Amino acid sequence: MRRVPAFVPHVTTRVASDAQGEEPGTQPLGQDPPSPGGTSQARRLSYRYVDLEGLSDAEFGALYAEMGEVMAAAAEEPGAADWASDYWCGREAKARHGTRAYVVRDRGLLVGFLLFSLRELQGWICVLMESGFVRPEYQRRGVGFALCARVVHRVFWRYPWKKFLWVSELINPVILHGWVSRFPPTTETLPGRFGIPSEELEDLAPRFVEAVFPDSPYDEEWSVISGRTTARPPISTWSGDAEIDSYFSEHLNPQTGDSVLFMAAFRRKTVLLGLGQLLKAGRRMLDRRLRDGVGRRSGPDPTDTPA
Repeated sequence: MRRVPAFVPHVTTRVASDAQGEEPGTQPLGQDPPSPGGTSQARRLSYRYVDLEGLSDAEFGALYAEMGEVMAAAAEEPGAADWASDYWCGREAKARHGTRAYVVRDRGLLVGFLLFSLRELQGWICVLMESGFVRPEYQRRGVGFALCARVVHRVFWRYPWKKFLWVSELINPVILHGWVSRFPPTTETLPGRFGIPSEELEDLAPRFVEAVFPDSPYDEEWSVISGRTTARPPISTWSGDAEIDSYFSEHLNPQTGDSVLFMAAFRRKTVLLGLGQLLKAGRRMLDRRLRDGVGRRSGPDPTDTPA
């Protein structure tokens, strides 16, 4: 068993981790403080899909620098700056090719983003959620959920009725809790204790790691990948779910750059069970567009157009 710092069940109202937001990035932890700008803030936010490979070098460099600023703001814990900077600089070349993004801006200011890529593995469409961060003052307001929902919509419309895997490396237990608490109860997952255990996912996981992270050791027993970041501070934000928090405390070592490889299988039956939630998300996005007057513009809307 991995030797990591002792578990301290600590929950804060601030979250600094991947793909944050009220849904599925975080779960409510008591009464939230008022959101900056209230409803008017939601109406100011503008979401846009970006194919990073299709940008010019200058456009990519400028956007990637903006993303780095958002990540630095979201990881502003003591001792976090060095590992966050190393991580972001180290993955720039990879992000330049084959990576897509959803970005969200508030009157021009980049406030959050989600990087993802698509791969095929043994008949599965693998949706790899690579990195996502939201500025602290915009967290816990549904931004993370809106970003994830757009990715799911895009994949669903591009590959209707195909089975796909939701894949992510997680370093924060809050995100895992947010996701599994909203997935249909019949969802097959890896680690299996957070859903329905699946021998197929246990077989797919090492193949996926070998194909995507060939230089990173993988612990099949605990679904932990080592060396994905430089040494980083201990986890300081916990989900409040005893089983999830204990899992991260016992099996994830921040000093060796560990991350939990999480997989969720969305077969046709699972997609049908979750379709109602997706339709609600789509209706919310459409309603906001109409409120913002997007529907009155002439010509095609490049934002969130199904691929």
